[in-house]
Amino acid sequence: MTDWIMIAVTLAAGLLLCFYGFKMFRISVAVAGFYVGKMLGDLLYGILADQFPSSWNGKAADILPIVTAVILAVISYAIYRKALCFLTSAFTAFTIMKIFVVYLVKTEENLDLLIKFSPETIEKIRNTSTGGETLISEAEVGNILTQIPGEAGWQKLLLILIFSLALGTLAGVLIMLIQAPAIKIATSVIGADAIRIALMDTVDQVMLVKGLPSFLSTWFGKAQGNVWVSFFLWALFIGLGCAVQLRESDG
Repeated sequence: MTDWIMIAVTLAAGLLLCFYGFKMFRISVAVAGFYVGKMLGDLLYGILADQFPSSWNGKAADILPIVTAVILAVISYAIYRKALCFLTSAFTAFTIMKIFVVYLVKTEENLDLLIKFSPETIEKIRNTSTGGETLISEAEVGNILTQIPGEAGWQKLLLILIFSLALGTLAGVLIMLIQAPAIKIATSVIGADAIRIALMDTVDQVMLVKGLPSFLSTWFGKAQGNVWVSFFLWALFIGLGCAVQLRESDG
């Protein structure tokens, strides 16, 4: 039941951001803050999981992302005029870094760089196949890593972090300079990502339903974990969101 509630909340937040991000700007920024905060909370739990008492591990996995999400949502609502710049920067940097983190975990290379990731988190990341980051093959990411300056793994990861933060900062600055059109595009992108996650999670939950008709099982089975379906949904809703929000400015 909890999974369905989270899917409904994520979907509602994504639809709000994607199609009404500029019209309901302050609320949308708070929602975006909650969404980005939850992603950061999941990452923090992955890093700090071993620091929690064993009796708290299960609870912490649910509580920590919610706490960080609420905190960032409140801050975003309070400083909404500047918050989208920071949220866009964080979202962009996080997305780029995730490409390399997923690669390092799935290939079991340089796992010492991922400090204290719990076995459950490593297994979850290793098995991930619904994120847009998997559109880049492991061979291609590995080739990129070999061309990055630095002998030690931590030096390469540090340069990747600096590069990610630089691109994130650039995206945030563009939001501040272009303002209205950029806000509409940024909220459409973040909202589309939330919608994508909600719909792919829905597929996972439907596949757990007992007695599912065979034709539905076949359809959802093909979509489950399919990176191209995930990417298509993301791109589709980015396009729809941008079309709706940018058309309103013309009217």
